[in-house]
Amino acid sequence: MKLCKFNAKLTSWKPLIEAWWDVMDHYVKVSRGDLPYWWNEAGNVSFLAAAAWKIGGVAIQEYCVDRGQERPSKGRSDLRLYIPNFELECEMEAKVSWATGLDMALKDVRASIDQASGQLKILRKDSYRAPVGIALCFVCPMVRSSLDGQPIFKGLLHAFESERGADPVFLAVYEPPVGVQLEDEDRTYGKCFYPGVALWGQVVWGVEESLRENSEAAQIVPPS
Repeated sequence: MKLCKFNAKLTSWKPLIEAWWDVMDHYVKVSRGDLPYWWNEAGNVSFLAAAAWKIGGVAIQEYCVDRGQERPSKGRSDLRLYIPNFELECEMEAKVSWATGLDMALKDVRASIDQASGQLKILRKDSYRAPVGIALCFVCPMVRSSLDGQPIFKGLLHAFESERGADPVFLAVYEPPVGVQLEDEDRTYGKCFYPGVALWGQVVWGVEESLRENSEAAQIVPPS
C-alpha cells in the first residue's frame, strides 16, 4: 500500500512523497530486500532527503542551527529541503516510533509532533531559519504478524481525517513490494514483523499562518 493524504496548501508535497516511495523501492531492490525504514531516525530522514534530490531539489542533514532568544545556544536540525520546482523550502525535525499497536502509535505521534514542534519553535528567526518549519513522526510498526500493521495504518488514517480540517498536516504510508521479507529477530521482543512506515507531518510555522488564524489546534483522536 502506498497512500498519501494532504490538507490545505500542502498538496505541493505530493511529488516529494511520490519520490520518497520511489527511493525506498529502489533501496529495497538494490539491497536485495533490506527494509529502508527499520534502522533509525536518521536512516528514515535520509530517504526523504534522497527524494528531494530525485525531483531536482537539494537537502542537508544534521546541520548547525541557533536556538533561543534570551539564552542563545547551538544545536542541530534534522533536515532542510529546497525544491525550487515546487516552491518548497522548509526545515524539519523528525522523531521515530516503533509502535506495537494503534494506541501506542497514536500516543507516539502526539508526543513526537509536540516534541519536534518544540525544538523547531526555539530556532532563532534571525539565523537563516527556513520559511516553513515541519515536525515529522515516522511510525514504524513492530508487530507479531505481517497483518497487524494494517490496523495501525488505518487507525492513523482515521485520526488524520479527524484532524485535517484544522492544522496543515499530511500523512503518507509506505509498504514494500510484495514478496519482500518483513520478519526479523528483535533482541527484546523476539520475532517481529516490520510491515511498513507511516509518515505524519505537521506544519509548525509558515503555511499555517495563512490558514489557521482563529482556529484551535485539533487533537489526534483514536477511531471509535
